[in-house]
Amino acid sequence: MGGLPSQVTNLGFVLNVIEDPEERAEALKRAFSLTELCLAVSVMLYGKADLSGARPYRDGYLTSRQTFQKYYTQAELRDFIVSILNVEPLAVGQGIFLVFRDELEEQRYLLRRQIGFKGREYRSVPKPSAPKKGTPNNPNDKLNKTTIRDLAAEIRAFGRQPDISELPKSLVTKLSRAKQGLQYAANQAIAEIGHEELEEIVATRTEDLSLHFAMHAFSQRRSYSSFPPELRRDIRAFFGSHKRAQESGQALLYSIGNQDLLLEDAGTAAAAGIGHLEQGRFQFPTDRLQELSVRLRGFVALAERLAGDLSETTLLRIHITSRKLTALTYADFETSFLPRLMTRVKVEFDTFDVSIIDHSADNDVRLLYLKSRHMKETDPREAAQKAFDQEVLDLNTLNFSNEGPSFREFAQTLLKAGVRIPS
Repeated sequence: MGGLPSQVTNLGFVLNVIEDPEERAEALKRAFSLTELCLAVSVMLYGKADLSGARPYRDGYLTSRQTFQKYYTQAELRDFIVSILNVEPLAVGQGIFLVFRDELEEQRYLLRRQIGFKGREYRSVPKPSAPKKGTPNNPNDKLNKTTIRDLAAEIRAFGRQPDISELPKSLVTKLSRAKQGLQYAANQAIAEIGHEELEEIVATRTEDLSLHFAMHAFSQRRSYSSFPPELRRDIRAFFGSHKRAQESGQALLYSIGNQDLLLEDAGTAAAAGIGHLEQGRFQFPTDRLQELSVRLRGFVALAERLAGDLSETTLLRIHITSRKLTALTYADFETSFLPRLMTRVKVEFDTFDVSIIDHSADNDVRLLYLKSRHMKETDPREAAQKAFDQEVLDLNTLNFSNEGPSFREFAQTLLKAGVRIPS
């Protein structure tokens, strides 16, 4: 493999087709040697590959076209990367890992991925109200209302006073023209936000950062020699020191492993209409993850450290008592009264195994029953779904615990009872 060094190198579906294990390892080494910031490695996984017509050959398969293919499990790919590069990779999807050479960029990526800038939603501030008659609102006025609102939006986003280097250039220009200094402007912006709201923002941001350090402790990543400037500011603002930030993360990680606390959090969420809790399993829509407690979000974050991003799946099922997570993807979830399961990703914390199961085959029909358990009351389809689900429950002949009845049993029962599935 030739080429010049680049900031980002993509080794996409290359390792799969190299027969010789030594050549495979050399290709990975060479790709990493050409990388300045980050190497992306992607392969085909078992569970996603069609092995019909293929026969075993060496440590892989020969396809019907007589081409070699090596398939991996998620854990096998991770271990291969570690054994060759001696660097801990980051899972970003099924069969996709990032390997950072630049530790500062790795930290920035982890911080953005784990907590992002969820506060950026505060940028959607109301438009300034029309000025009262006789009140000047000249763009050249010192610290006009628009400038204060813009700075308040930034403070809401960071949860702290941002450094001048962290602000948009347009806002820096406005502040420079005002000639009052960032500290004075920040005081005005904080007064506009209000003490109560600011306390809530700070609490949320502190939770998010604790979760970041909890994931760091879980991954047992090497100690960094330095931190990105923005993370150093966060540590000073929210914890005072790196040691306290680490202690907060370790305490949170410990609590994520406490089944009683997780069950309590799941019960609270279910009572609030977010998902369904039954026999130690808490199932909820993936897009409502941010409404859950930091412990439950942490449980999902641990799974994503092993499996990669699960945000595109439909439902997440936390198996609190058996220490695993299942991510379920359904077809037509928004419109169907009985969405069909297409794929599931299962993450086992005890073994660190990640498995992908394809349920899309015609002879493997699995449905989501009682979908109303996972719908918001504000959903215009919720009433009709709830009525149908209640009609099914009133039959009193089907057991919906665990995975529920088989498709055949369910269909036969509804047909016998004369219950029709709404169109």
